[in-house]
Amino acid sequence: MATNRNGSVLAQSHFIGRVEYSKIYDNGTLVRNMIPCYRRSDLKPGMYDTVNNVFYTNSGSGEFILGPVVEESSRQLEYNQVYTSYENPGKLRLPSAYQEV
Repeated sequence: MATNRNGSVLAQSHFIGRVEYSKIYDNGTLVRNMIPCYRRSDLKPGMYDTVNNVFYTNSGSGEFILGPVVEESSRQLEYNQVYTSYENPGKLRLPSAYQEV
């Protein structure tokens, strides 16, 4: 990931680190709820947006690096606290084709 603060096509600051999730709001409305995961069919790493039901892979150079698999039971309490019904109704988990990391 990178930032672009001057409108050019070149990234200015690159991010290196671990992403547990990413939420993007537009005027108080959740428009992206990105969860790191991989597609089970081909082990392709990416981020799944539970708001729009879209799987995103790296669009830049290189590849996302997979972290350890997250056990469902270890995240259930967090899901119940973070994904409230007004933010993510009926979408508490990733589709079965994807595994959270």
